[in-house]
Amino acid sequence: MPMRRNKRPTCYVTYKIYVMNTVFGLMKKGMPVLCMALLASAFAATKAQAQTLIQGTLQDSVSGEPMMYANCVLMRLSDSSFVYGAISDEKGHFAFKEADTGRYLLRVSTIGYTTLWKELHVTRYMNLGTLHLQKKFHLPADGDRQRGASHVQCGR
Repeated sequence: MPMRRNKRPTCYVTYKIYVMNTVFGLMKKGMPVLCMALLASAFAATKAQAQTLIQGTLQDSVSGEPMMYANCVLMRLSDSSFVYGAISDEKGHFAFKEADTGRYLLRVSTIGYTTLWKELHVTRYMNLGTLHLQKKFHLPADGDRQRGASHVQCGR
C-alpha cells in the first residue's frame, strides 16, 4: 500500500524514511531561499556598521619634518577605551582602516613632544590633513651652549 505524503506512517522505520524524505525535500526547495536570506542579513549587518578610513600626517611644528614612528591611538569618546592603535611611517603618515562610525578621541604622542589630543566625529572617510606636534623643550644651539655654559670642575 503506497504511503500518502500528508499522513504520518505508523511504523518506526517507515516513519524515519518519511522524515528523511520530508527534510531533504524541504532542503532542496528551501536551500536557495535560506542562502539568500543569510546573505541579505549579512549585507544588512555590514551596512549598519559602516567601515571608515581615518588618516593624517604628522609634522614637527617648527622644522616641518615628518614625525616618524609616533604613537597614534584611537579611543572611544564616551569612556576613553582603546579602539585601535597605529604608528606613523617614515613620511609621518598614519591610518586607521577599520574604525566604525562614531565619536572618537585621537591621541598622538612621541618622545620629546607634547601629546596631541583631537576629538573626532567619524562618519565615513576622514582625512585629518597635517597635524603639528610641538616640542616639550628646546635645546639651545651649540654656540649658545658655549657662551652661557658654566664649567664645573671635579676633584681638587
